[in-house]
Amino acid sequence: MLNRRDFLQRASLALVATGLPPMLLAKADTDARLVVIVLRGAMDGMAMLAPYGDGNYRKLRGELALAKPGGEEGVLKLDGLFGLHPSMENVFKMYSAGHALLLHAVASPYRARSHFDGQDILENGGATVHGQDDGWLNRALAPMGGSLGNERAIALSQMTPLLLRGDQSVSSWSDSRLPHADDDTLQRIQAMYANDEFFSRRLAQAMESQQIADANGGMQGGNRGGAGARFKTQMQAAARFLKAPAGPRVAVLESGGWDTHAN
Repeated sequence: MLNRRDFLQRASLALVATGLPPMLLAKADTDARLVVIVLRGAMDGMAMLAPYGDGNYRKLRGELALAKPGGEEGVLKLDGLFGLHPSMENVFKMYSAGHALLLHAVASPYRARSHFDGQDILENGGATVHGQDDGWLNRALAPMGGSLGNERAIALSQMTPLLLRGDQSVSSWSDSRLPHADDDTLQRIQAMYANDEFFSRRLAQAMESQQIADANGGMQGGNRGGAGARFKTQMQAAARFLKAPAGPRVAVLESGGWDTHAN
Protein backbone atom coordinates (compact mmCIF):
# COMPACT_ATOMS: atom_id res chain seq x y z
CA MET A 1 0.00 0.00 0.00
CA LEU A 2 1.26 3.49 -0.88
CA ASN A 3 2.14 5.53 2.19
CA ARG A 4 1.88 9.31 2.41
CA ARG A 5 5.61 9.92 1.98
CA ASP A 6 5.74 7.82 -1.20
CA PHE A 7 2.59 9.50 -2.49
CA LEU A 8 4.00 13.02 -1.99
CA GLN A 9 7.34 12.05 -3.50
CA ARG A 10 5.73 10.55 -6.59
CA ALA A 11 3.41 13.54 -6.95
CA SER A 12 6.38 15.92 -6.77
CA LEU A 13 8.29 13.91 -9.36
CA ALA A 14 5.27 13.96 -11.65
CA LEU A 15 5.11 17.75 -11.44
CA VAL A 16 8.82 18.09 -12.15
CA ALA A 17 8.52 15.73 -15.11
CA THR A 18 5.94 18.00 -16.74
CA GLY A 19 8.27 20.98 -16.53
CA LEU A 20 5.42 23.08 -15.12
CA PRO A 21 4.71 24.40 -11.62
CA PRO A 22 1.64 22.90 -9.90
CA MET A 23 -0.54 26.01 -10.30
CA LEU A 24 -0.17 25.94 -14.09
CA LEU A 25 -1.31 22.35 -14.38
CA ALA A 26 -4.89 23.43 -13.72
CA LYS A 27 -4.77 25.44 -16.95
CA ALA A 28 -3.71 22.48 -19.09
CA ASP A 29 -5.95 21.72 -22.07
CA THR A 30 -7.48 18.41 -21.05
CA ASP A 31 -10.63 16.47 -21.80
CA ALA A 32 -10.48 14.56 -18.50
CA ARG A 33 -13.52 14.26 -16.23
CA LEU A 34 -13.72 14.32 -12.43
CA VAL A 35 -16.40 12.72 -10.24
CA VAL A 36 -16.47 13.65 -6.54
CA ILE A 37 -18.66 11.56 -4.22
CA VAL A 38 -19.32 13.04 -0.77
CA LEU A 39 -20.18 10.40 1.86
CA ARG A 40 -22.22 12.29 4.44
CA GLY A 41 -21.75 11.28 8.06
CA ALA A 42 -18.92 9.98 10.17
CA MET A 43 -17.62 6.72 8.79
CA ASP A 44 -15.14 4.97 11.06
CA GLY A 45 -12.02 4.94 8.90
CA MET A 46 -10.30 2.48 11.22
CA ALA A 47 -13.12 0.02 10.56
CA MET A 48 -13.08 0.43 6.80
CA LEU A 49 -9.29 0.33 6.47
CA ALA A 50 -7.89 -1.47 9.50
CA PRO A 51 -4.15 -1.43 10.38
CA TYR A 52 -4.37 -5.05 11.48
CA GLY A 53 -0.59 -5.45 11.31
CA ASP A 54 0.10 -2.71 13.85
CA GLY A 55 1.18 -4.15 17.19
CA ASN A 56 -1.04 -1.71 19.12
CA TYR A 57 -4.12 -2.15 16.94
CA ARG A 58 -5.95 -4.80 18.98
CA LYS A 59 -4.94 -3.33 22.30
CA LEU A 60 -6.33 0.08 21.43
CA ARG A 61 -9.40 -1.00 19.44
CA GLY A 62 -10.53 -3.75 21.79
CA GLU A 63 -13.80 -5.36 20.71
CA LEU A 64 -13.91 -3.14 17.62
CA ALA A 65 -10.75 -4.73 16.20
CA LEU A 66 -11.31 -6.77 13.04
CA ALA A 67 -9.99 -10.28 12.55
CA LYS A 68 -6.76 -10.88 10.66
CA PRO A 69 -6.84 -11.93 6.99
CA GLY A 70 -7.89 -15.52 6.46
CA GLY A 71 -9.94 -15.74 9.65
CA GLU A 72 -13.70 -15.63 10.06
CA GLU A 73 -14.88 -12.13 9.08
CA GLY A 74 -11.23 -11.28 8.54
CA VAL A 75 -10.06 -8.17 6.74
CA LEU A 76 -9.22 -8.27 3.04
CA LYS A 77 -5.45 -8.07 3.00
CA LEU A 78 -3.88 -5.18 1.11
CA ASP A 79 -0.38 -5.59 2.49
CA GLY A 80 1.32 -6.54 5.76
CA LEU A 81 -0.21 -3.61 7.62
CA PHE A 82 -3.60 -2.64 6.21
CA GLY A 83 -6.72 -4.60 5.32
CA LEU A 84 -10.18 -3.61 4.12
CA HIS A 85 -13.37 -4.43 6.01
CA PRO A 86 -14.79 -7.72 4.63
CA SER A 87 -17.86 -5.89 3.30
CA MET A 88 -15.66 -3.76 1.01
CA GLU A 89 -15.21 -6.48 -1.61
CA ASN A 90 -15.80 -4.19 -4.58
CA VAL A 91 -13.29 -1.63 -3.35
CA PHE A 92 -10.83 -4.48 -2.77
CA LYS A 93 -11.25 -5.60 -6.39
CA MET A 94 -10.69 -2.06 -7.62
CA TYR A 95 -7.56 -1.73 -5.48
CA SER A 96 -6.21 -5.07 -6.67
CA ALA A 97 -6.73 -3.98 -10.28
CA GLY A 98 -4.93 -0.70 -9.69
CA HIS A 99 -8.09 1.38 -10.01
CA ALA A 100 -8.28 2.66 -6.41
CA LEU A 101 -5.87 4.44 -4.10
CA LEU A 102 -6.57 4.53 -0.37
CA LEU A 103 -5.19 7.46 1.63
CA HIS A 104 -5.46 6.82 5.37
CA ALA A 105 -5.22 9.29 8.27
CA VAL A 106 -5.72 12.34 6.04
CA ALA A 107 -7.67 15.03 7.89
CA SER A 108 -8.26 18.74 8.36
CA PRO A 109 -7.02 20.65 11.43
CA TYR A 110 -10.53 20.34 12.93
CA ARG A 111 -10.55 18.26 16.13
CA ALA A 112 -14.00 18.90 17.65
CA ARG A 113 -16.89 16.43 17.34
CA SER A 114 -19.51 18.23 15.24
CA HIS A 115 -20.14 16.35 12.01
CA PHE A 116 -21.61 19.46 10.42
CA ASP A 117 -18.66 21.69 11.27
CA GLY A 118 -16.25 19.00 10.12
CA GLN A 119 -18.02 18.71 6.77
CA ASP A 120 -18.03 22.49 6.41
CA ILE A 121 -14.23 22.60 6.64
CA LEU A 122 -13.80 19.68 4.25
CA GLU A 123 -15.98 21.43 1.68
CA ASN A 124 -14.79 25.02 2.01
CA GLY A 125 -11.15 23.93 2.03
CA GLY A 126 -10.22 26.34 4.82
CA ALA A 127 -8.73 25.85 8.25
CA THR A 128 -11.69 27.08 10.32
CA VAL A 129 -15.43 26.46 10.50
CA HIS A 130 -17.34 28.90 8.26
CA GLY A 131 -14.00 30.46 7.38
CA GLN A 132 -15.01 30.69 3.71
CA ASP A 133 -18.37 30.98 1.98
CA ASP A 134 -17.39 29.11 -1.15
CA GLY A 135 -16.16 25.58 -1.84
CA TRP A 136 -12.67 24.54 -2.85
CA LEU A 137 -13.95 22.72 -5.92
CA ASN A 138 -15.78 25.81 -7.15
CA ARG A 139 -12.56 27.81 -6.82
CA ALA A 140 -10.72 25.12 -8.76
CA LEU A 141 -13.10 25.58 -11.72
CA ALA A 142 -11.81 29.07 -12.54
CA PRO A 143 -8.92 28.01 -14.85
CA MET A 144 -11.02 25.43 -16.72
CA GLY A 145 -12.61 25.92 -20.12
CA GLY A 146 -16.34 26.39 -20.62
CA SER A 147 -18.86 23.64 -21.28
CA LEU A 148 -22.63 23.12 -21.15
CA GLY A 149 -24.14 26.58 -20.67
CA ASN A 150 -20.65 27.82 -19.76
CA GLU A 151 -21.00 25.77 -16.58
CA ARG A 152 -18.12 23.42 -15.95
CA ALA A 153 -19.61 21.41 -13.08
CA ILE A 154 -22.90 19.85 -12.10
CA ALA A 155 -24.27 18.76 -8.72
CA LEU A 156 -26.43 15.65 -8.82
CA SER A 157 -28.56 16.75 -5.85
CA GLN A 158 -31.56 18.90 -5.01
CA MET A 159 -29.32 21.54 -3.45
CA THR A 160 -25.84 22.53 -4.58
CA PRO A 161 -23.42 21.44 -1.83
CA LEU A 162 -21.00 23.96 -0.33
CA LEU A 163 -18.24 22.14 -2.19
CA LEU A 164 -19.53 23.64 -5.47
CA ARG A 165 -20.84 27.01 -4.29
CA GLY A 166 -18.99 30.16 -5.23
CA ASP A 167 -18.33 32.67 -7.99
CA GLN A 168 -18.07 30.05 -10.74
CA SER A 169 -21.42 29.19 -12.31
CA VAL A 170 -22.48 25.55 -11.86
CA SER A 171 -25.62 23.59 -12.64
CA SER A 172 -27.59 21.00 -10.72
CA TRP A 173 -29.94 18.14 -11.51
CA SER A 174 -32.05 15.85 -9.36
CA ASP A 175 -34.55 13.28 -10.53
CA SER A 176 -38.04 14.21 -9.37
CA ARG A 177 -40.50 11.90 -7.64
CA LEU A 178 -43.24 13.66 -9.63
CA PRO A 179 -44.21 12.73 -13.19
CA HIS A 180 -42.33 14.69 -15.86
CA ALA A 181 -44.19 17.60 -17.43
CA ASP A 182 -45.67 16.93 -20.87
CA ASP A 183 -44.70 18.93 -23.97
CA ASP A 184 -47.78 21.15 -23.81
CA THR A 185 -47.02 22.21 -20.23
CA LEU A 186 -43.39 22.94 -21.08
CA GLN A 187 -44.40 25.04 -24.09
CA ARG A 188 -46.77 27.09 -21.94
CA ILE A 189 -44.04 27.68 -19.34
CA GLN A 190 -41.61 28.69 -22.08
CA ALA A 191 -44.14 31.20 -23.42
CA MET A 192 -44.74 32.58 -19.93
CA TYR A 193 -41.02 33.21 -19.38
CA ALA A 194 -40.21 34.28 -22.95
CA ASN A 195 -39.64 37.93 -21.99
CA ASP A 196 -37.68 37.17 -18.82
CA GLU A 197 -34.02 36.69 -19.73
CA PHE A 198 -33.03 35.09 -16.41
CA PHE A 199 -35.87 32.57 -16.10
CA SER A 200 -36.01 31.72 -19.80
CA ARG A 201 -32.29 30.91 -19.76
CA ARG A 202 -32.62 28.82 -16.62
CA LEU A 203 -35.61 26.96 -18.04
CA ALA A 204 -33.71 26.21 -21.24
CA GLN A 205 -30.76 24.89 -19.25
CA ALA A 206 -33.04 22.75 -17.08
CA MET A 207 -34.75 21.27 -20.12
CA GLU A 208 -31.41 20.56 -21.78
CA SER A 209 -30.13 18.89 -18.62
CA GLN A 210 -33.25 16.73 -18.40
CA GLN A 211 -32.89 15.68 -22.03
CA ILE A 212 -29.33 14.54 -21.36
CA ALA A 213 -30.38 12.67 -18.22
CA ASP A 214 -33.26 11.01 -20.08
CA ALA A 215 -31.09 9.88 -22.99
CA ASN A 216 -30.84 6.18 -23.78
CA GLY A 217 -33.82 4.94 -21.83
CA GLY A 218 -34.69 7.78 -19.51
CA MET A 219 -34.49 8.26 -15.77
CA GLN A 220 -38.21 8.47 -14.99
CA GLY A 221 -38.99 6.93 -11.62
CA GLY A 222 -35.34 6.40 -10.74
CA ASN A 223 -35.80 8.29 -7.49
CA ARG A 224 -38.04 5.53 -6.13
CA GLY A 225 -36.73 2.66 -4.10
CA GLY A 226 -33.98 2.57 -1.52
CA ALA A 227 -30.87 4.68 -1.18
CA GLY A 228 -28.93 2.26 -3.36
CA ALA A 229 -31.41 2.58 -6.24
CA ARG A 230 -31.42 6.37 -6.01
CA PHE A 231 -27.62 6.53 -5.96
CA LYS A 232 -27.47 4.26 -8.99
CA THR A 233 -29.78 6.66 -10.82
CA GLN A 234 -27.52 9.57 -9.88
CA MET A 235 -24.43 7.75 -11.12
CA GLN A 236 -26.12 6.89 -14.42
CA ALA A 237 -27.16 10.51 -14.89
CA ALA A 238 -23.66 11.75 -14.01
CA ALA A 239 -22.19 9.49 -16.69
CA ARG A 240 -24.58 10.87 -19.30
CA PHE A 241 -23.84 14.49 -18.40
CA LEU A 242 -20.08 13.93 -18.48
CA LYS A 243 -20.26 12.05 -21.80
CA ALA A 244 -22.18 14.86 -23.51
CA PRO A 245 -19.94 16.59 -26.11
CA ALA A 246 -20.45 20.01 -24.52
CA GLY A 247 -21.26 18.70 -21.07
CA PRO A 248 -19.66 19.53 -17.73
CA ARG A 249 -16.23 18.23 -16.77
CA VAL A 250 -16.95 17.82 -13.06
CA ALA A 251 -19.82 16.03 -11.31
CA VAL A 252 -20.52 15.99 -7.57
CA LEU A 253 -22.74 13.36 -5.96
CA GLU A 254 -23.76 12.79 -2.35
CA SER A 255 -24.52 9.64 -0.39
CA GLY A 256 -25.97 9.82 3.12
CA GLY A 257 -26.21 7.39 6.00
CA TRP A 258 -22.50 7.05 6.75
CA ASP A 259 -22.80 7.58 10.52
CA THR A 260 -21.47 4.07 11.04
CA HIS A 261 -20.51 4.70 14.66
CA ALA A 262 -24.22 5.10 15.51
CA ASN A 263 -24.68 1.37 14.87
